[in-house]
Amino acid sequence: MKPSDYPLHSSQSRAAARMLLEHREQQNERMEAICVDKDLNEPHASAWVEIEANRMHRVVRLSAGGLSGVPVERIDVLRARLAKHQR
Repeated sequence: MKPSDYPLHSSQSRAAARMLLEHREQQNERMEAICVDKDLNEPHASAWVEIEANRMHRVVRLSAGGLSGVPVERIDVLRARLAKHQR
């Protein structure tokens, strides 16, 4: 199903475009850089940016105590992702 299969500006073409975009976003490899900032009061995440074909990146900034509420499983996932990209 492609947007061009339907009349321009129709609800069907918009739905097909949304599905196509969602599928494309799911195919991208995503990498998060997590930084700890002692002067930061609230966590902040930048928007996802495509750095090359099928690779997305964003920066997440946490306060010094920012990891205290993050489940251990999530921290392990983040460490594994980081290790994968450092090879």
